Amino acid sequence: MKKSDDLGHYILALAVALTLCMSAPGCKKEMPWPTCDTDEDCVKDGKQYYCINGQCHECLKLSDCGPDRECLNYKCVDLEPPELPIAVKPIPPKKLKKEAVIELPQCNIPDVRFDFDKYDIRPVEAGLLQQWISCLRARGELAQEWIINGHCDERGTTEYNLHLGMKRAQETADFVVNSGLDSIPSVDSGGEESPICNDHCESCWKLNRRAEFDR
Repeated sequence: MKKSDDLGHYILALAVALTLCMSAPGCKKEMPWPTCDTDEDCVKDGKQYYCINGQCHECLKLSDCGPDRECLNYKCVDLEPPELPIAVKPIPPKKLKKEAVIELPQCNIPDVRFDFDKYDIRPVEAGLLQQWISCLRARGELAQEWIINGHCDERGTTEYNLHLGMKRAQETADFVVNSGLDSIPSVDSGGEESPICNDHCESCWKLNRRAEFDR
């Protein structure tokens, strides 16, 4: 009878210990990869991943992936240069003196616009800037030096808009450097003093909230 009582006490003590352990912070049940509740569940081979919608993913933003890579659908993938059109003019054999020349496309500087009272790069502008950097890379022009000027619409004080314009210029400069530009652009602010549209309406103001590249 004593052995039966001892066994019962042992099972009861074990059940209590397991219950206390499961409720303690250090005894959290390990989630099967790649499911997760928080980012803490997304550490694998010493690398930190991100918990998004219950799944562990490799990246959230471009800077998570390193140089010459981009974050696509939460995965780091190699950047692919744009396909370049090849224009070769047929030349009669007797007049053939030079090798055919591959004409690289011009790299058009994208328009960088901002939401009202904001200075973060929007997804559309981010894609345009990355395409521009890829074009510069294909032409071997990543080392060119640039000046970036930030601008605002007419709303707000002059001092505030000068400060906001500088933030927009600096955010744009940081983005293109992180995307692969070799040179570090100079930054300046025009505040509200250099509008490209003078009407007093949102369709005009959104054109004035911008960052401009110059050499």
